[in-house]
Amino acid sequence: MLPGLKRVVPECSANDLHRPSEIGGTAYGTEPAGGTGADQTVFTAAKAAFCVEPRCRVIDRITLGHGDLQPPHLVRVIAGTCLAPRPERPVCIVLPSVELLAPLAAIVAAIEHLASDLPAELADYPTKLTPGTRVRLCSTGEVFEVGEFSRSLNALALHLTDKRNRTSNGKRFVFADQLALFEPTTRILPKGGSGTAFARPHMTDLDAVLGTRFFSNSGLVRTRVLVQGSRTDFQRALDGLKIRPLSGDPEAAPIASGFPFGGFGDDGVPRVTRPDGAAGRPLVATARDLSEMRRYCDGSEPGSCLVLTDRIDGVLADLDLAGRIAERQRLVVLVDAKRREDLAPLRRQRWTVWEPTPSEILGRETPTFTTGCPGTTRSLRAAEAERFRAPGYLTSAAPHVGEIDKMIERIGGLLDNECVEHEPWVEDVLAATRGAFFAAGSWLGPPTGARLEMIEADLRVLQTEAPRMRWHLGAEAGTALIDLAEAVVAFRSSIEAAGVSPKGRSLLELAANANGSGRKPVFVAGNRQNREEADVFLRANGLDQRCLAIPDLHGLDETASVIAFSVMQRDLFHRLVDPWPRGTVLFLGYAYEVDCYRRRLLRREELRARGRLDPTRRLALTGVPDEFFGNDEPLAEAASPSEEDERLTKFDRVTRDRSSSKRVTLPSGRPGEELCDVTVVRFVGRSILPMTAEHTSLVLGAAKGRASVSSARVGDLTVGSRIVVRDGGDRDIVRIIAEGQVGTATYADLRRRANLWQVALRSSDCDPQEIAAVLREQGVVRYLVTVRSWLVNDDMIGPRSEQDFRAIQEAFPLRGRGAREWDDCWKAIGDLRSLHVLAGNSLTERLAARCGRMLFEPSDTEMAVDLGIGTVWILEVSAIEDAIRQCPASHANRLIWLDQEWRQRLLAMPVQHEAA
Repeated sequence: MLPGLKRVVPECSANDLHRPSEIGGTAYGTEPAGGTGADQTVFTAAKAAFCVEPRCRVIDRITLGHGDLQPPHLVRVIAGTCLAPRPERPVCIVLPSVELLAPLAAIVAAIEHLASDLPAELADYPTKLTPGTRVRLCSTGEVFEVGEFSRSLNALALHLTDKRNRTSNGKRFVFADQLALFEPTTRILPKGGSGTAFARPHMTDLDAVLGTRFFSNSGLVRTRVLVQGSRTDFQRALDGLKIRPLSGDPEAAPIASGFPFGGFGDDGVPRVTRPDGAAGRPLVATARDLSEMRRYCDGSEPGSCLVLTDRIDGVLADLDLAGRIAERQRLVVLVDAKRREDLAPLRRQRWTVWEPTPSEILGRETPTFTTGCPGTTRSLRAAEAERFRAPGYLTSAAPHVGEIDKMIERIGGLLDNECVEHEPWVEDVLAATRGAFFAAGSWLGPPTGARLEMIEADLRVLQTEAPRMRWHLGAEAGTALIDLAEAVVAFRSSIEAAGVSPKGRSLLELAANANGSGRKPVFVAGNRQNREEADVFLRANGLDQRCLAIPDLHGLDETASVIAFSVMQRDLFHRLVDPWPRGTVLFLGYAYEVDCYRRRLLRREELRARGRLDPTRRLALTGVPDEFFGNDEPLAEAASPSEEDERLTKFDRVTRDRSSSKRVTLPSGRPGEELCDVTVVRFVGRSILPMTAEHTSLVLGAAKGRASVSSARVGDLTVGSRIVVRDGGDRDIVRIIAEGQVGTATYADLRRRANLWQVALRSSDCDPQEIAAVLREQGVVRYLVTVRSWLVNDDMIGPRSEQDFRAIQEAFPLRGRGAREWDDCWKAIGDLRSLHVLAGNSLTERLAARCGRMLFEPSDTEMAVDLGIGTVWILEVSAIEDAIRQCPASHANRLIWLDQEWRQRLLAMPVQHEAA
């Protein structure tokens, strides 16, 4: 103990002052810090206590998934692209699947940057610990307050915050090499006292990957990696990717437990949200759109940040913003290959659009298909399958159906007029045209029931609107609609006379031949409706053969034989061929369908060729030497994309679903009714949902092959998300199930007891900004959208953190409500949340039992599901509007149908159980 220490530290023991050797020196593989002269620069020991390579090559120190498998070549290429020097242009990488690849690349890049930044951050760390700053001990969480630096001791004073020592100005001193044990915090509890042992945290997997102790201290972090997406999605990815050190303690805490991440505050500064209460900076900051991170990118040193996104729709919506960000920082966009046709605007803006070849994806190593990352696994499987890709074609002869195709081409040629094409009534005509065309082409037998009613409704629209088409576009346009309707009716009559369609007959022959050979082919239809019809059709003809949905193809092996039919529609075709399925693929269809398949595959190859890079550009982009890539055929000059294919262009013009681009008018409210700011979410079919920022919806997800439900706000939704909405009423289906499990009275009592915290906030008469400011004084920092949701969301159960709850109790006391009532409220919140978890599990079980694979397969409509306790809708997001609109409060957060007749037809055929 140094002389005089006892006098300046009341109620401290000899253990309160730790020597540099306890946290530096041999314990960390470095030499102890030097002497402690008064003129020594402040905390020179801090940097000496850590030894980090400028680049620790994280990719060589980790494994992915279960087992000891190192990351495959593809992950090394993506990580290299993220870490290479900033290119002159933004980068877009096209892969068969990018699921979870952006979070994976972000984690690897963030750890790599941390290893490089850590020495300098340690040297600067003392300057961040200014007097009055609250810090917490990383190992146990006790909170202290930073005091003055003592040059005579070369140590920093920490004021004790417990009540007894705070009044006596109790303090303890910390040497320079101990400072990393203390993290800046917003918390004020638990209070640190004289008995707190300054123990080191246990070694973590993150420490093992870094090759040094980091203590998960967000105060040592400089935010360099920004990801467009929700914090919830990133947290799930971080927890689920199973990144482990190549060598380390198997009992050590996983990387996810010590990885600080977060988002952007209202001031545009990155803030840590996990671990809770950390006041440093996140290794990865997420933002729901690029505009949220714009301020930070502009204020950071050029080239110091990596911006990652796999949300191509957000990029395409504001290319100018993406370009401005890329002028200062490195912007990397990861895109599923099924979206390659949407990337023409990027090329026009001179982006680097790279689609790696199969050999560039696989590299020279033997591919391992179990990688722990879905996007990597599917991309490797698809790359292997592409090497042996040899699609076949089988044509079904049908005279009448050819006339239908000719009418579609005629209509497509007449609609090359943007003013007319975007007229609402023309969009309705095109919807009917599309419905009639695809319905006729998918018939296996005579249409009956609800499907017959839907085709007849479409035909009525064509006949009714023909005069208006003739008036605006000429006689030929009106005649084309009438001819199309007559051709569909004639084709239907021929099927009714034969009892089976030509395509149905071909399907039966293929299935019968396969049964005779003992090897069953895999039949694949484009969407749920076509698959259901095929299942019924095959079963009715005595064949034990089921049709698969497109997502089911991911698990096929190379011996499978895939027969695809009714996948002409552009988005369905792209879902089928990207990622390319393993095994042989045979396209079955009428002559015009087979011609369309050939043309689409030709365009696909032309666009893939345009996405190739020569070895010099590839090396500059990825930093990965040529010898690590596999051998491809010589790079030939890429052909121009088949935009001159007028036949395909006309076809897509007529059959493209325009519902996501059609502006909808929100309902009017009552006179004087309050208006809410909403974001309009559009769904596949004819429905929309105007969502406020704080509203949460039930979102369907799939983990380890099982369905699950979770809550998400509008900012967490993306195109393709599937949500569950109850048909009619204000209460969500989970609440109804929860009430049924415990009884209405018990549930109402739980809600009443759990609502005390919300009553306290609302009784304060404070707005969200004022509440956030008061809670900040209590050590709780929350985003305004969270505080606003606490105030207005009646479905909110309670704060997830007990520290948040206790801060509300302290800052907003209620007269006549003491500690007993508040403790009971916290218990009720826990009970209610557990009950809702059980109800959510029950919901997923019911949905799985009734829908099975239908939950996630493509569909042209909303799906009504009869749960026995009510009907719910499974809705697939088709678009999310960028602009904020105003909506009457009575219609906000409610499902709105654009066509009530459409809704009634769907309700007439709800899913009660999956087709057997």
